[in-house]
Amino acid sequence: MMKHVLIAWICCFFFTGILRAQDFSNKGKEFWLVFPPHQASNNSFANLSVYLTSDKNSSGVITYNGFVQTFTVVANQTTEVVLNRAASYINGSESANYYPLANQNKIVSNKGIKVSVDAGQPAVVAYAHMFAGARSAASLILPTPVLGRTYYTMSWNQTTNALQSGELARSQFSVIATEDNTSIRVSIKRNGNALPTPITVDLPKAGDVYQYQDSFDISGSFIESIASGGNPCKKIAVFSGSSSLAISTTLTGTGCTGSSIDPLYQQCYPINSWGKKFGLVPFRGKNRMNYRIIASEDNTTILTNGANPTILNKGVPLTIFTDQAIPIGSKPPFLVEADKPISIAQFSLTQSCDLGVGDPDMIFLNPVEQSISDITVFLSPKQAITDQNINIFIKNTGTAISSFKINGVAPTNAFVPIGTTGFSYLQERFTVSAASSSSIRLTSDSGFNAICYGFGSAESYGYSAGTNVIDLNPPITISNDFSGSNVSYSATCSNTPFKVNLSLSYKPVQIKVDFLGATGLSQGTSPFTYIVPTTGNGYDSTYDLNGKTYYVYRIPQTYAFNTPGTYPIKITTTATTIQTDGCSNTNEQEITDNVVVNAPPSASFSFVSNGCIN
Repeated sequence: MMKHVLIAWICCFFFTGILRAQDFSNKGKEFWLVFPPHQASNNSFANLSVYLTSDKNSSGVITYNGFVQTFTVVANQTTEVVLNRAASYINGSESANYYPLANQNKIVSNKGIKVSVDAGQPAVVAYAHMFAGARSAASLILPTPVLGRTYYTMSWNQTTNALQSGELARSQFSVIATEDNTSIRVSIKRNGNALPTPITVDLPKAGDVYQYQDSFDISGSFIESIASGGNPCKKIAVFSGSSSLAISTTLTGTGCTGSSIDPLYQQCYPINSWGKKFGLVPFRGKNRMNYRIIASEDNTTILTNGANPTILNKGVPLTIFTDQAIPIGSKPPFLVEADKPISIAQFSLTQSCDLGVGDPDMIFLNPVEQSISDITVFLSPKQAITDQNINIFIKNTGTAISSFKINGVAPTNAFVPIGTTGFSYLQERFTVSAASSSSIRLTSDSGFNAICYGFGSAESYGYSAGTNVIDLNPPITISNDFSGSNVSYSATCSNTPFKVNLSLSYKPVQIKVDFLGATGLSQGTSPFTYIVPTTGNGYDSTYDLNGKTYYVYRIPQTYAFNTPGTYPIKITTTATTIQTDGCSNTNEQEITDNVVVNAPPSASFSFVSNGCIN
């Protein structure tokens, strides 16, 4: 019997080690996205396609504003679903804005676009792509479980506010409610200047959208989900960019001649998933790229290629121009490091400001801490993309580079080391049929970061190929009773006893753990209230992160689930003073998460024994 328990523990312990790639990546079974305003091209507005892929056959539905569209996915191929434009598109006239004040709280009902995988079907990866002649933009779409409650927006300086075909050129962001009774608070920044009073908005139904536009750059605006009317804060999806702009070698647009009216469109990553180390690989065939950095905390030190330290405060964009004229292909990449979590966006420029074809685009980069090892992406010719590329950023260690494959074979081009950083990069060009998109599978035995992008005449699109979206300082973690070890995320195996750990920056007097009536709970009491002892420390351990001390509380209750699945957990803490770590500014804080329970893998061996021990 002991042998069976030991084997089960070994399997489960090994299995949880790979859960990050399976359950905390951009692969999922539910997604929310939006089709925001943009200016037309020759009076022709763009359409929006959703691209879906998976390593297994799957199926599902896309619902929005009363429309339902089904999809099927063939393993390692991409499926394109073109949405009904009239039903999904949000007009600029529907948007909230700063003036007049009555418009600050406008919302758009039921235009959030929901992607759902059919029950029992495997998870998928989703991307969005808006396209028209000389108009193109794309984004990776994050699944609902990895969404967060706090975000910063990113865009570019809005050098034009022209009106074209009924749409104004505006900096913008979109917030989508993923649950009913969602409330948000938005602290707007306009060209770096914070408005004196935050805007509070209620989104009554899942799928409702707060679409905000401004004539000034909204980069660094802070968006948070808040508790309101007895409802806790809910997860939200956030997108930011612009309906139309030009990007030059200066923020004022005077660095080069020419203009463009291109949209920027990217889904924002929640702040708790930001990282500290990023690789910036230049666009193939270009002389220039701009990039922006936003810090999540004050007094963040930024290093570029290990030098040139810059101190950055939270929510203040740092803009860097890499416009030195050097030969095509020889532009060195950058390794950007920080001592606290940051977010980085990479920008391509207006066509007349750089070599070759293409126009402005913005791509949110993923940190090294959130790398992936297997992803299928799409490359699209729409609307007139002729130059298709993928950039890879990877560690030099082990067999990471030698095992890297594109559609099962080694890349055509060679990886190039980045000085003494310990990383290398690859720029690979692809030929894509003018009639259809292409599916590209990227694999390695180690993690890598990648972006996909395409250029055409006065047109471009780009997006992050894939990412893990792990809370890099999760408040809720799991400790396995078999091993006593912790995993830095909330996942376990079925029929495996575990305890819940909670990390807080304050000392509560009471902690209540509630699995919300989960039917698969086979061991443990729920809800369970833990009165923190007043003698001794009361906490299990401490650690320091980004200048803040965290106290780790191990709840004295053993749990187990007998059925695989995803189980919501709600933890309510009570302190003697007002705290702000949770969803309200009171002494009672609510923290929610999901505990992912997987079936342990079956042992692929057997043995016959006569019962004797030799």
